[in-house]
Amino acid sequence: MLLPNRDENGRPNHIEVALANMHTGAWYMWTDNSNRIYANLILKPKIWIDGSLVDNPYSKPTEKECTDKLKEIQDAWDLENNSYKSERRAEYPSIVDQLDDIYHNGIDGWKATIKTTKDKFPKWLILNVIVVKILTSAIVNNENRIINKKYFTSLWYY
Repeated sequence: MLLPNRDENGRPNHIEVALANMHTGAWYMWTDNSNRIYANLILKPKIWIDGSLVDNPYSKPTEKECTDKLKEIQDAWDLENNSYKSERRAEYPSIVDQLDDIYHNGIDGWKATIKTTKDKFPKWLILNVIVVKILTSAIVNNENRIINKKYFTSLWYY
């Protein structure tokens, strides 16, 4: 089943996902429901907060704020679904099989089974991808100068 505002893999792909993550409740609407683009985004004049109908306290986010929030959500989705975590999830035995493994082989046997998957999909793979993305987005401009030094200082934390 295809989720609204998501691609065929479930990855968020529309600013409405970002809007829904900015504030709770129905605080915005579209002037044209069949064409949900930023130009058609408006604020509802009144919204429900804690059981009371009040003037909408929120301001309309800029288009950049919407796309930045969507990118943040997509990056989190990518990390969760296109990383060692998702690879491991697909590879691990079912919970039933893991419990059976513990029963028959003890905790040490179960740990050995799990370690096989962990070794096959190590965490350092995703860290290398993060470092490469940071470096390629921040290294140089036309004169081969560092654009943003904060990326390089943050690399030491990986």
